[in-house]
Amino acid sequence: AVNGDQVFEFYDDFKILNTSKWEVNRYAGDINLECKAENGILWLVKKSNWEGCNIKAKNFNVKYNDRYVIDFRFKIDYVCGSSNDGDGMALVIDGNSASPGDGCGKGFGSHPLGTKQGLVVEIFTDAYDSSTYNLGGIAIDDDTGWCILNQDNVKASITVYGNNKRYDLNDGIITVYLTGDKIRVHYKDLNPANGYLEDTIEANVWDPNGKGYFMFGAGTGGSNCPNDGRDSAHGIDWVRVRKYADRVSRVRIQIS
Repeated sequence: AVNGDQVFEFYDDFKILNTSKWEVNRYAGDINLECKAENGILWLVKKSNWEGCNIKAKNFNVKYNDRYVIDFRFKIDYVCGSSNDGDGMALVIDGNSASPGDGCGKGFGSHPLGTKQGLVVEIFTDAYDSSTYNLGGIAIDDDTGWCILNQDNVKASITVYGNNKRYDLNDGIITVYLTGDKIRVHYKDLNPANGYLEDTIEANVWDPNGKGYFMFGAGTGGSNCPNDGRDSAHGIDWVRVRKYADRVSRVRIQIS
């Protein structure tokens, strides 16, 4: 077995919240509900109301036209999973502000450009709703805001409803390919309950005038779950970044 830091350009398994790797920005300053590492998961937010947190990599930047492959596994612990109890989470590439926020800002607050910054890979976790349908899914965006998928002008998206899955978007792997001129996002479902989802989306990269910040964030607001008005917990299991190559050989690597 080898150490992930020796194999990848950037790596974390979140056994602890490593503040030598990450700058931690809590919206409410709550160390128990915001950016808390437990059992190998970094919970950006735990089940709560109006909390939020983001983490920004130290000594590691990613620009919009860099060539990297970014993999991460996310986890959602729903309050009920059926009543708009997920405000989502975001990966921000080439961001320019780590100001924290809550709710649908996904751990990022307003700055001079509002909630627009970076190349954003968003996970929308609100459940299927019979009136609006596509509340949940994965998107490429230039904005961390909004609660509902396709509520703003996203660049590309994978919708949950209509893709053999209506809810339980709670455990999956997202792979982001930065090719220099494209951003490609592949989602693989690790929980086939209520339908299996796997798909790929792509968009041309754009210059967000960022500072190269590499960040993750999530926030909570409120839900309509019976007898519990909290929003759901959003976490990261692991993240790894490697150089992108046009032809990548498959190598099996065991991480200790």
